[in-house]
Amino acid sequence: MPLRDEAGNIDRLLERTPSALDGIDRVGTWEIILVDDGSTDDTWSRIARAADADGAGRIRAVRLRGPHGKESALAAGIDAARYEVIGLLDGDLQTLPEDFAVLFEAYGGDVACVNGARVDRHDSTVKRWSSRIANRVRGAVLGDGFHDVNCPLKIVRRDVLLRLPRFRAWHRYVPALVLREGWQVREVPIRHQERVAGRSKYGVWNRLWIGIASLAVVAWLMRNRVGYATGDTRNEPTGDGVR
Repeated sequence: MPLRDEAGNIDRLLERTPSALDGIDRVGTWEIILVDDGSTDDTWSRIARAADADGAGRIRAVRLRGPHGKESALAAGIDAARYEVIGLLDGDLQTLPEDFAVLFEAYGGDVACVNGARVDRHDSTVKRWSSRIANRVRGAVLGDGFHDVNCPLKIVRRDVLLRLPRFRAWHRYVPALVLREGWQVREVPIRHQERVAGRSKYGVWNRLWIGIASLAVVAWLMRNRVGYATGDTRNEPTGDGVR
């Protein structure tokens, strides 16, 4: 999970997430990957201590060299992950690790991604309305039918997630990009909480222009995907030999 200046949330995050994952029958072995995206508070020292103290190696800490942005922090965590299913969660605890259980109930088969849809949003009025408008514009452009595509809580098959194109703000369109790969996506309602510690890194203006540009990129990708289906083949390689 990406973290920037979230020191005030670390203890609660590490108290609630392990117990939440242990309570899900479909989750066996798990790991928590905490990515510090250039924090200026003691976020790194807190997560580094937690990783060092975890004898089972289930809590892992990654530190980026300076602030790169949420999309880069998520990419670093995804690349470091070792298991079949990856759960995405923000460190602000406005979405809850306990709701991973709801997502896993809808996961499986051709469903490669389960996306949360936040209900009863506990954000500022400006942020709620800007998100509502953004979702309507995105829905009109992409026609994907999602209600909350940028919800930070979701689970995705690791191999599918690794195939998604990465660009500025790619993380806002994970469900749409999973659809582009030919897999099914489900969206389920989840809870939303007020922020208890730290402060939001996003406002209207620092999301508007990159949102417009990234939507144009995703629209182009959705309409210009290159794919093929093979028929009969002969003399397929066996996997032996020098590469």
